[in-house]
Amino acid sequence: MKKQTHKKIRIAFLVHTYGFGGLENMVTNLVNHLDPSRFESTIISFAPLKPLNGRVDPKRVQVISLNKKGGNNPILIYKICLLLKKIGADIVQTHNWGTAFEGILGAKLARVPAIIHAERGTIEDKRHNIILQRFLWSFPNQILSVSQAHRQKMTDLVGFPHEQIRAIVNGVDTDLFFPNPEIKKEIRKKLGLKKDSFCIGTVGSLRPVKNQLLLINACKTILHNFENVEVMIVGEGPLKAQLKQEVKTLGFSEKIHFAGGQTNIPEILNALDVFVLPSLSEGMPNAVLEAMACGIPVIATSVGGVPEVIEDGKNGMLISSGDEEALILSLGEVIQDQEKRLSFGIEAQRRAKTYFSLKNMVSEYQMFYESLLQKVGR
Repeated sequence: MKKQTHKKIRIAFLVHTYGFGGLENMVTNLVNHLDPSRFESTIISFAPLKPLNGRVDPKRVQVISLNKKGGNNPILIYKICLLLKKIGADIVQTHNWGTAFEGILGAKLARVPAIIHAERGTIEDKRHNIILQRFLWSFPNQILSVSQAHRQKMTDLVGFPHEQIRAIVNGVDTDLFFPNPEIKKEIRKKLGLKKDSFCIGTVGSLRPVKNQLLLINACKTILHNFENVEVMIVGEGPLKAQLKQEVKTLGFSEKIHFAGGQTNIPEILNALDVFVLPSLSEGMPNAVLEAMACGIPVIATSVGGVPEVIEDGKNGMLISSGDEEALILSLGEVIQDQEKRLSFGIEAQRRAKTYFSLKNMVSEYQMFYESLLQKVGR
């Protein structure tokens, strides 16, 4: 085995954008908690940087933007190659469709010892993209997923060998996300919510796959049947104007609030009475884990790795994707049954701390990185 020329393992994390989002939060949590005596991290964003909000320590983590425009750019392969050589990367970890083409080929050209590609959400399902994914995934030393269900979907959809995909589940920082009822009144006031209303909330980018429209449509019935209910939608995205117009058309602008992108998610979650994930597709949603860690009961669509987190009827409720009637019934049940809400919240927090802690996730990644480098002879 060749001797390393530098003590620490240098890892470059390639992301399409570095702003708000589940993937970005996962990468941020990971680099912030990797052992600094063993690892050095660089985050490389293809798109121009969005506000970082002090989420990474600049003394420990370097953040670089390639200022990429739309579409694939073969020239970017060479830029990435030169950058990875300059960093002296031992490991490159690309993420999702947005970094696969230029990132994997750039890492191969730079002769990085270990290349990892991680799929963390919706998988590209267009025929030519499936073919390209199958081709690109053959180059890295390891393909990662975030749940067993997502891992199986990668095999079923792309046709990539199941045994060559490893699942490492997301983790939530339970030192940051925990039940904090003392701040509920203060946060509700800041958000413009009534102090004694029943608040339904969701957090996620405003894109079709997150399907906030399902929640809005369900609330037509809920807000009619239950007078003291409000809804909080947190996130930014291309559907924001359309969703706000839909709410306005329904006449619910005073009841359904759009909070935009927020950085104080732990506080916002503690202002809710129930969290809803209405997504059409997911890998392992951080938003659900964060709500659970805060002791908030969750109603979620049974997609991706969600059933590996939510045990229906024990620590939350599962519904079929797109099932508006099921969402209405589930919301009505938790609104009326305080004992059930409390039971779900207690069990949700316990499960998040026991099985989905950030500490567990970071530990698994650290062992994985070190064993992978040993395997490739570094």
